[in-house]
Amino acid sequence: MFVFIGAHYDDVIGSCAGRIALLRRNGEAVKAVTVFGGKYDKPLSPFAIELHQMWGLRNVVEERKIENATACEVLDVLPVDYDFQEAIYRTVAGRHLYPNDGDIFTNIVKEDEELIERIALHITNDYSLNDELYFPIGRGNHVDHLILKKCGEALSSRGYKIHYYDDFYYEGEVEMDPSYEKEKISFSLECMQEKVESFSKYSSQIPMLFGDLEKMSLYFQSINDYGGYYEVYYRRRKKH
Repeated sequence: MFVFIGAHYDDVIGSCAGRIALLRRNGEAVKAVTVFGGKYDKPLSPFAIELHQMWGLRNVVEERKIENATACEVLDVLPVDYDFQEAIYRTVAGRHLYPNDGDIFTNIVKEDEELIERIALHITNDYSLNDELYFPIGRGNHVDHLILKKCGEALSSRGYKIHYYDDFYYEGEVEMDPSYEKEKISFSLECMQEKVESFSKYSSQIPMLFGDLEKMSLYFQSINDYGGYYEVYYRRRKKH
């Protein structure tokens, strides 16, 4: 089984839907896991309140979950939701760990380090050493993505088949294990069309990320070369 693990509800589809569409066309079983899908506690930070207002949702977590399920349905993929809270909601003793916009693009705070092992244990309970597990590479330095990258590293040391994918939308340099190499996965126009249709279901996120549907479509279609459309992944180098 191919298991694509993302931080938030649009991450797997935005980053990996082309490859997922290709895998499904080849009859492979695929799951799309959202790790930070847990409900939030009040009071929210002003930053979280601002995001909620931008998204225009009344029941944020449930409505984003529905968006994701609809997006996964386009690709005929099973969505799996874990109940860990995302960074903008996490608190310790009533104190928000990431109260401002810039805070979620810095370093993982000490109070969050135990999350890496908790998530890793959750995944080991659900998947075997035979499954192919895909984690974000952490481009853009979002703390939730970095936590999952470290989770992938922990599972790799335990014998799991770990791959990484480029986080869509984000830019910047990433640190990569030298035992891994970059790989472009190309796919057809039909797979790209499925990716765009699938992502169009995230109506709460498109205005904030792209402005409108047309610009969203152009963004994904712009990731191409002479071999066609592609996504970037990182796999362990083959031993000679």
